[in-house]
Amino acid sequence: MTCPSCKNENLTRADYKGIQLDYCPTCYGVWFDRDELRRVKDKEDEFLRWIDFDPWEDETKFQISKANRICPACEVPLYEVKYDDFDARPRRVSLGLKIDLCNVCHGIWLDKGEFDKII
Repeated sequence: MTCPSCKNENLTRADYKGIQLDYCPTCYGVWFDRDELRRVKDKEDEFLRWIDFDPWEDETKFQISKANRICPACEVPLYEVKYDDFDARPRRVSLGLKIDLCNVCHGIWLDKGEFDKII
């Protein structure tokens, strides 16, 4: 798989608490297949379940723009979505970060440091 950020053609598979993730050894971005971000977050801290969100639940609630990046899984353009646009029940997430989503496979690309901001 090719890195959407730096175009490195060798994403590396790694085990994170029992979940297989793909990351770029050059820029340290991470690819999360559908539902993996939620699963990894829950393994990191089970009390973080309040920040769960489903970006596909109501597409009218967020603004998207083409990200000039290609999905490493299905090779279609990714969309940049403001993470702040989601209501995480019972609190509102306010992180000031954007994530890259694939509207085909529903994977998520996080650049280096973005997962730490979510956590």
